[in-house]
Amino acid sequence: TPYIKKYLPNTKLLPILIPADITKEQVEQLVKTIDENALLNTIIVASVDFSHYLPPQAADFHDTKSIRVLLNFEEENFKNIEVDCWQALYATRLFAKLQHKETPYIVAHKNSTDFLNLELEETTSYFSVVFGEKKNEETFNERVKTVLLVGDIMLDREVEDLIKQNSIYYPFQKICHFLRGIDIVFGNLEGPIVNNPSKFPANSLKFAFSPQAIKGTSWCNFNLF
Repeated sequence: TPYIKKYLPNTKLLPILIPADITKEQVEQLVKTIDENALLNTIIVASVDFSHYLPPQAADFHDTKSIRVLLNFEEENFKNIEVDCWQALYATRLFAKLQHKETPYIVAHKNSTDFLNLELEETTSYFSVVFGEKKNEETFNERVKTVLLVGDIMLDREVEDLIKQNSIYYPFQKICHFLRGIDIVFGNLEGPIVNNPSKFPANSLKFAFSPQAIKGTSWCNFNLF
């Protein structure tokens, strides 16, 4: 706001706080109301952090999908991007569409490490873009997909014992955040998922997992096995 006060002193501001549990349909209703009452010089500014608490390389990986979804307006994918308020981004992008201003002008894509001379394990990334009417010569990859392949997933034996002591989500709790915001997360299950899995001896190379495994793996965004 200090910048607006200095450079655009006659601007009227309307702060809008978007709660974390607001639905896509509620966002659409809000934006359509704004659009119906907007003046020609009305703009929406969304202040949203992109990737959180990840190393720079992982943050860039997550941002690849987030940026694509935002620029292409992939309506059904906003809920699975790694940002702190997808609803605010969806609202801004929907308003741009309703206003027929969908040409992106990318200002910057930075990470908190770009401003500090330090190597950090946890960072925050930023993406600045303006949507307008006129075509520009800037290019970006509209079709890029993100894919993550992990190694073997063992949910039997001692791991199964820990699951019973804690919950089906226990094996994934410390990695779940990293698995967010990716198009395809592929995992290699070490055994089949069956009803009433047999209990094999400790020295056996046979494994079988309970159907609860689907609940745990889907919770942390695995979608291909």
